[in-house]
Amino acid sequence: MNIYSVYLVSAIFFGVNGQIALNYSAGFTQVGFTIYSLVCYFIAFSFLSLAVRGIPLSIAYAIWGGTGAALSIFIGRFLFGESLSFIKFLALFMIVFGIVFLHVTRRFDSENKKAPKIGG
Repeated sequence: MNIYSVYLVSAIFFGVNGQIALNYSAGFTQVGFTIYSLVCYFIAFSFLSLAVRGIPLSIAYAIWGGTGAALSIFIGRFLFGESLSFIKFLALFMIVFGIVFLHVTRRFDSENKKAPKIGG
């Protein structure tokens, strides 16, 4: 794992913490959780900005957003008692599949320098 991947994992960690605090902030009525949420998002974007120095933006942002969304499904279920319907589970599967596919694409791009173009 290179340093840019560490930055991306850190961005995901702080982004997810910001999501949790955002829920606890009750629509920004709980000042402590509101401040914590904003600080977490600031740190998350700071780490994301460092990650895109070595990871293409299209890949880094998709992984950051997709992983955060997937984790929010689990956090919602186990921390906040939200339902986990078949549709949510299917969406989670598609997010995880998309993230894995992006990793494969990134490796292909770095090995071959050019991915085949689609279309004419």
